[in-house]
Parts: sequence; C-alpha cells; structure tokens
Amino acid sequence: RLETEAADGLVNLAALVQHERPDEAAALIEKAIRLAEQRSARRTLARARLQLANVRHVQNRNEESLPLVESELPFLRTNRYRRFELQGLSIKTRVLQSLDRLDEASGFAKEVLSLAEAVNDEAQMALAQSNLASVLTALGHYPEALRHRQRVEEIRTRQGDREALPYDMSGRADVLIRLGRFEEADRLLYELERAVEEGTPSYLPVSARVAFLRAQYLATLLQCHRVGALLERVRSDKRATGSAPLVAPAIGSFCDARMKRPSQAVDNRPFRDVDPTFLRERQYWRGAAALERGDAAAALHEVKEGLALLGAVSNEELRWRLAAVGAVASAASGDDKLAAEMLSSARAALNSVKSAWGQEFGPYDQRPDLLYLKKRSGLT
Repeated sequence: RLETEAADGLVNLAALVQHERPDEAAALIEKAIRLAEQRSARRTLARARLQLANVRHVQNRNEESLPLVESELPFLRTNRYRRFELQGLSIKTRVLQSLDRLDEASGFAKEVLSLAEAVNDEAQMALAQSNLASVLTALGHYPEALRHRQRVEEIRTRQGDREALPYDMSGRADVLIRLGRFEEADRLLYELERAVEEGTPSYLPVSARVAFLRAQYLATLLQCHRVGALLERVRSDKRATGSAPLVAPAIGSFCDARMKRPSQAVDNRPFRDVDPTFLRERQYWRGAAALERGDAAAALHEVKEGLALLGAVSNEELRWRLAAVGAVASAASGDDKLAAEMLSSARAALNSVKSAWGQEFGPYDQRPDLLYLKKRSGLT
C-alpha cells in the first residue's frame, strides 16, 4: 500500500534526470501517474502531471505540455496547494514563451511573482523573476528585464545558491550588453570568464554561453578581431544551448564581413524546435552581415524573414533594427518605395523605444553598432 509514496519518489527521480534523459523521465512519470490513479491520490496525481508537463516542455512538445498544466491549476487553486500552483504557473510561463505567446507569458510570470511574494517564498520569487526577465528580454523591454535580473541575483546570493547563480549572471550580462552598458557588462563577463578558467564546477555548464556573450559584446562594439576564436569555442562545446549555437554563426558572419574576409561561420542549425526569439535575432545579424558584404538582395531577404517571424510581437527594439537594415538594403536594390516604408517603420519603432525607456535609452543610443546602422539608414 505504498503506491502513493512510490509515485512521489518516481516524480522526484524524474525531476533529477529530465534535462539529461527526458524520455526516461517521461516514462517514470507515466508510471507515477498510474500508481497515483490506483490509489486515487489526487494531490500526487496533480504533481505528477505538472512534472510531465515540464518534461514535455524540455522535449519541445509544448502543445502537449500546456493542456496538462491547465487541467491541474483549478484543482490546485481550489485546494490551496500554493507551492504546486506556483510550479504550474511557472511551467505555463515557460511554455507560452516557447510558443511565442509572449504577452500571455509576461502576464503569467507577473502572477507567479505576486503569489510568491504573498507567501514570501524566495525560491519561487527568484524563479518567477528569472522567467519574467527572460520574457521581457524577448519583448525587447531591456531596462525592466535588467531590474528583475538584479533582484534574482540578490536572492540567489542571499540563499547561497551557487548552482543557479552562473546562469543568472550570464542573463544579466546579456541584458547589459544589449543596453550598451559596456563597463558593467565587461566586469561581469570577466568575473564569469575567470570562474570558468579556474574550473569552478557550477560555472562550467555556462562556458559556451559566456564565450558567446563576449563575442556579442565585441561585435556590438564593432571590435571583431577576437570574435572568431570565441565563436569557435561555442561551436565545439556540446553543452551550448539557447541562443548561443543559433545566433553565434550569424554574428560570426557579420564580423567576417566587417573584416573583409570569407565567412568562417557554419550555420546549419535546423529551424525545427527552435525558440522563435532566437530565430528573429539571428535574422537581424544575418541581414546585417549580408549588408556588410554588399549583398543587398540577401540582406532584404533576411530582413523580410525576420519581420515575418516578428509579426505582431510587440518588440519594437528588434523591429527598428530589422527595418533599418531593410531600408538600406531596399535603397541599394533601387526600390525607393520600400526603402521609404522601411525607414518610416524603423523611425516609429525607435521613437517608441526611446519614449518607453526614458533616461535608460541614453547608453543604448550610443552603441557603436547602432550608431553605424543609424548613419547608414539615415536615422541620425
């Protein structure tokens, strides 16, 4: 008569192996579900289904993940299982982000944060703010994302959570680079690089991401001479995940074009099961690279794909960059009408960013790569 305890144990075991062996984790949870159903253990059953939803997310089977979470949330709320409710909402946030339903994901992330603050659960507060920062970054709301990244690090440091801290630090470095706050980004990257070089175990999994961020930092400054070696480290690291392996080749192509050398970057990552946020950012750098090579037709093609992927997503920061590249490419192709439309779109989106960010717009507006783009497109 220990079926319920066995089910709980299987869920715990699945949580430990879900990232390295998601198929095995799914099989463990499905067994847990059967055991919980045998004993009519409703709470354990809900917990197992939430864990299965998380595994489906890891497997990029998000269309299956979402119904699992939504089926359990009413039960968890009614019975005031706050911790599991927070877990379910966090999973739903990540799934919605992967499905590119960013505005919805932002709303749920804020709901999780409010609930976590209400019950004073710092671990859930850190997770909620990390999820929210990720969504806000995908929406191009960098100043707000940075504030949440800073709060996450404060909590992790206070709790002594050395396993999660390297991921949080790299997330903050990413936003600082995007915002053009280079001195702060450089100090943080140096700290991460030193920990990786010293072989600190908790920092080794982010080694590829740190190399990618340093390459992004240099490319943004238009200092491309060291970028190739950094991106080779990303390419050769099998632990590289997220934006690093997808966007790195595009940044490499941009820097190769800047340095007037044949592109060394290899970009053969399939589109399947890739976060649309990363694909859109890749399209910007591919368009910018084609523009640097003097291939206006290719640049316009990349921009159009990027804008199609962006669609109605309210990321005005990326929209103006794509449209500005498109304006230059259209003009070079002799399509003055399209060039004027692209330039008008870029100007409107950039003004929207400036209005939303206020004083925090200043350093961003002085990013060398963006100054160069604005000069070429006529936005200055």
